[in-house]
Amino acid sequence: MLLQELPGPLNDEQKKQLRMTQKSGRHLLSLINDILDLSKIEAGQLNLSTDKFKISDVVQNVLDLSEPFAQSKNLLLTATIEENLPESSAISLELNRLSLTW
Repeated sequence: MLLQELPGPLNDEQKKQLRMTQKSGRHLLSLINDILDLSKIEAGQLNLSTDKFKISDVVQNVLDLSEPFAQSKNLLLTATIEENLPESSAISLELNRLSLTW
């Protein structure tokens, strides 16, 4: 609602902060779902499947989520990713965890 600017116009910094908040909220939801998946694995009730993904998307997500922490320490995070990399496959549950440990 706020990003749609229904209450009124936003400046660029406000939009950036709202997008970061939205992305962080989605990440938190993903973590909660991972915890629920782990309990399903322990109970033997989860069927795992592989998902295709672009490594550039994973790296960009890590950079976006890490940017506020880096800025608070006066650090600049950058990544150089080759173009036209083939898609990869991984178990989505594991991919999410790996992206958090980079």
